Amino acid sequence: AIRNGLPPHSLTEGLFHVLLGSMISNEHLSYDVVLKFEENYLDKYGDVRCYTWRAIGAFVRSKVLKQSEQDAIAKMDVYAKNILDFLNACKVPEADDKTKVVSLPSLVGEKPRKEEDVGGKRKRGQASKLDFSHLSTFSKSFSDAWLSFMRCHLPDSTFKKILARLHLHILPHLHQPLLLADVLTECYSRGGIISVLALHGIFHLIQNNNLEYPEFYIKLYALLEPSIFYVKYRARVLRLTEDCLKTPLLPAYVIAAFVKRLARLACWSPTTGASIALPMIYNLLRKHQTCLFLVQSVGDAKKAEDAEEEENSPPSPHNFTNDPYDVHEPDPSKCKAMQSSLWELQLLKRHFVPDVSKLAGVFDDPITRQRPELSLSEVLQVTYRDMMDKHASKKSKNAIPLTFQETSSMLGDDAVLPSCFDLT
Repeated sequence: AIRNGLPPHSLTEGLFHVLLGSMISNEHLSYDVVLKFEENYLDKYGDVRCYTWRAIGAFVRSKVLKQSEQDAIAKMDVYAKNILDFLNACKVPEADDKTKVVSLPSLVGEKPRKEEDVGGKRKRGQASKLDFSHLSTFSKSFSDAWLSFMRCHLPDSTFKKILARLHLHILPHLHQPLLLADVLTECYSRGGIISVLALHGIFHLIQNNNLEYPEFYIKLYALLEPSIFYVKYRARVLRLTEDCLKTPLLPAYVIAAFVKRLARLACWSPTTGASIALPMIYNLLRKHQTCLFLVQSVGDAKKAEDAEEEENSPPSPHNFTNDPYDVHEPDPSKCKAMQSSLWELQLLKRHFVPDVSKLAGVFDDPITRQRPELSLSEVLQVTYRDMMDKHASKKSKNAIPLTFQETSSMLGDDAVLPSCFDLT
């Protein structure tokens, strides 16, 4: 390897930057090349892994962030795809990973002799080398690459891929994760699945890095719209909602607002949505006993009596307008959920699908912490086809009655109908 006068035991970082930069800039770069690079170098040698992150960070700062916005956008699709492939291939080593101290043989000479100290201090002008035996070396290089990359004007498709693995594979390894807070806040404004994924990253920072984000639950509350049950990422939103509301430190008005919003969505949503919302409501009330008054309130009993008097008649519109809960209020603290009750459960008990009415009937029993939670994973992916297959597979012990009077022929026993057809 060419060392350009560098001392032994030092990887030629400048040459490595040129090599990696040429691959990143190549619009015809095959993913097989990245896989070979990962298999032969990144997975085996700690120094190559570390210098890959440093090279990506330097490339982004020199070739992307310093360019004009028009030039950067024109080439960003190529840069973003190739950089993301290399970043995903370059993994942070664990504490017991022995490859982190293994250096590329062709670029390693004998270790330099220990520097002579003058008065216990290193001689001026001699820079310290990267110590690959410490995880902090990898963490800082990893952070430099990812933070630089995420500050670029990335396409939405790239942001989706990054945010989907952010809370599991990126944030836990960043040296200063809070530096991504502004980027995630900006991502939320893009809408759609990017907002959901960005909010998941913000929640990770709140939970693990003490990020102060007062509007978090307002933004999460805003995601719970009737349309959420029709999008393909509904499972991600509802799992995020359930995870964010598990903490016992949340005030009762926040839990009450989310419970009321879910109950109203259960009335408006398709059958599959109601099957998801009801277990979420039950688990929230089981976890936060201070909100049980929503089920046990006098207002609920009164509405239940009214429903019994109306027999099987459909609910009248005034039931919605008399509820003090304001479903259009975006702030959970101002929606008046604490002054309302879960009268929606009485409607759902009369749902035309037996599974939904059965779930709504669970709330008639006392809700205590000793009772098991309702599984959400079993209903998140349920479709109408699944529900139809379930009911079609049921076998009835007795013949299902199709008429009040048993007939002896297909067209009935009266003389009028058979006379209209000639079946001979």
